[in-house]
Amino acid sequence: MSPRANKATTRSRATTKPAPLTGDTERRDLSTLNPSPVNVRIHSERQIAELKRSVEQFGQIRPLVIDEEGTIWAGNGLFRALFEMGRKDALVLVVKGLTDTQKRKLMLADNKIFELANNDLTAELEILRGLGEYDVPGYDADILEQMAASGSGIDKLITDYGANAVPRDGGGTETERCETCGQPLRLKNPGVT
Repeated sequence: MSPRANKATTRSRATTKPAPLTGDTERRDLSTLNPSPVNVRIHSERQIAELKRSVEQFGQIRPLVIDEEGTIWAGNGLFRALFEMGRKDALVLVVKGLTDTQKRKLMLADNKIFELANNDLTAELEILRGLGEYDVPGYDADILEQMAASGSGIDKLITDYGANAVPRDGGGTETERCETCGQPLRLKNPGVT
């Protein structure tokens, strides 16, 4: 790390006041809540539909995170799904004492941190095979059924679905690319035909 970057990090940490304690969870009428004035996440119609499926199957499993004024800083997509479903209220977590800067940082962190994880496709396949049925919010049931039925074809199915499959054993290092657009298709083991 360069001395300049280290100074910037030190300065940034030194000027940030400690996070306050959060409040309790409670139920609030949706009409009293306001989506944040700016949102870094763009919620597609597909995502909203999948959020609705999740709420229908499991209920609301995460609270919306709001400030004392009822502004939503985490959970704007879920709020939209609940509203479109005709729900009257939602579980919320009220965070108190945050500055405007901290509220914006909370939104950025909430939307970015989950992107830093990767799925363990082997574990995912093990869970799928144990389900017996494939109505899982966020997933295409036909793709899940094919994945569970044929482990040998999983790389191709996932690649066709738009993700890069990385074997758990780390065997692949060479990337096959689409002849038309040059995008990576799937990993293949060098020397294996």
